[in-house]
Amino acid sequence: MTLLRSSKVGAGCAPMFCGESPPAPSLNFAYPKKGNLVTKYAGKLAGDEIKGSIERPGRGEGQPPQKTDWLAKREAAAAAK
Repeated sequence: MTLLRSSKVGAGCAPMFCGESPPAPSLNFAYPKKGNLVTKYAGKLAGDEIKGSIERPGRGEGQPPQKTDWLAKREAAAAAK
């Protein structure tokens, strides 16, 4: 499934992909910023966790992209409902 979300910063819409292809459900989308800068988001669901990453352009010309890993966990009380 592909979704479109509007952006106040970038022109037009940013495509988002939500997939349920094996081995795990996933979320991937790119968010355009000013100029040609694009921040990419990705995540995979595994049980009560979503593990993902954010990749953004380097801070200067010729610098490599910066990547940050993140982890979201469902709280035990929320999982029990």
